[in-house]
Amino acid sequence: METYRIKLRLNSGFITPFQADTIFGGLCWAMRYKEGANALKAMLADFCSGKPWFIISNAFPGELLPKPVIKVKNAAPETRAEQLMLAREGKRLKKINYLTPQEFLGLIKGNKVTIEEKNDPFIRIAGIQNQLNRITGTTTEGGRLFEEEVSYVGFAEPILISIKTL
Repeated sequence: METYRIKLRLNSGFITPFQADTIFGGLCWAMRYKEGANALKAMLADFCSGKPWFIISNAFPGELLPKPVIKVKNAAPETRAEQLMLAREGKRLKKINYLTPQEFLGLIKGNKVTIEEKNDPFIRIAGIQNQLNRITGTTTEGGRLFEEEVSYVGFAEPILISIKTL
């Protein structure tokens, strides 16, 4: 088994998050175009029979990892001040989405970890779009406006995907 890390530098925004299933779909299309439909069917048959060729992760910004969803065990507060402090800290931590590798490993090992605040590496911009009839060049009856969110990651920051071969 080997683990590979793929770095992508994006030149523009994206609408679909880089989740593992989306990335897997893109890899399947690439295999279909490069190796042919039969090679893709053989690979998918192996995956469906419980013998996957690889495991792929979601894409994460830079060297950051997602905050795990775990319950941190704290001693019960003895005073009102301690209770307020724990509530404020819980609120602060709830806003943090990504951790450094050291923070991540410390948390999953159950160690007491100081988690630093980080700016969200993704910039999300919502825009209003309109549906056009391509034949008439006009909007359809009723206008059909919809909101579409486009995400950007800082151009200096790559996004990382991990692939582990089996």
